[in-house]
Amino acid sequence: EASGKNDDRHNAEDKDPDAPLEDESLHPFADRKAQTVLQLEVLYDLEFLTNTDDSKNNNNKSFKSVNVAKFETCINNNPNGDELQWRLCSWRPAKEFGHL
Repeated sequence: EASGKNDDRHNAEDKDPDAPLEDESLHPFADRKAQTVLQLEVLYDLEFLTNTDDSKNNNNKSFKSVNVAKFETCINNNPNGDELQWRLCSWRPAKEFGHL
């Protein structure tokens, strides 16, 4: 019976070569609405200072890093409800801006 379905599909495609193709693997999700997801990249720098209790040796060191954080949220048809919730989806050093 499966080959009969394939034959019918091929015959329909042969009749109209411009007919849109259909991905049968998406049928279980046909009742779901498409989501709109927004991604936002934020460039930030972080600087911190180590502080030691040793007043004789001034071993305080400053560290600075420049990073890119990517956040995302679903702004339409959110399966978790209507509340806008941002989540951190990735983080990386800002190498493209010359910072390591």
